Amino acid sequence: MVRLADGRTILFSEGEDRNDYGTEGLVYTDDPAVPGRKPLLFYYDDEGKGQVSDAAPLPDGRILLVHRWLGFDPLFTTILAIVDPADIRQGGVVRSVAIGRVPEPLRENYEGAAVSVEDGRTFLWLVSDDNFNSWQRSLLLKFELVDLPPRD
Repeated sequence: MVRLADGRTILFSEGEDRNDYGTEGLVYTDDPAVPGRKPLLFYYDDEGKGQVSDAAPLPDGRILLVHRWLGFDPLFTTILAIVDPADIRQGGVVRSVAIGRVPEPLRENYEGAAVSVEDGRTFLWLVSDDNFNSWQRSLLLKFELVDLPPRD
């Protein structure tokens, strides 16, 4: 879920509700916790990047998505991508552009993301927790986002 500067709230499904178009997403123009207008329904095609575990707004209005993939070797893969909310249409399919993945020594089950701007530089914060499992780690990472693809 991500709240944009213009007040919209966008939800990306993390579930297994995949169909021929992708997974469902919803756009609320007002507070999604207050009964009101029906949300706009769209589909997100992750193109094999994995399930969206979190999203964060970028300074230029686009959305950074954190995808997680649970496997065997490696156990966790985290792929970062950008989607432009301007591409979201009622019933339409939106796709993202991958910008990187968390390096092997830092692989974990990342479930939270935030973006900050400090002295004109943009940073991504990622967080994981160990879920009370000895084989998982609680980590807080900070990456500088550089050379992002231009907005179309």
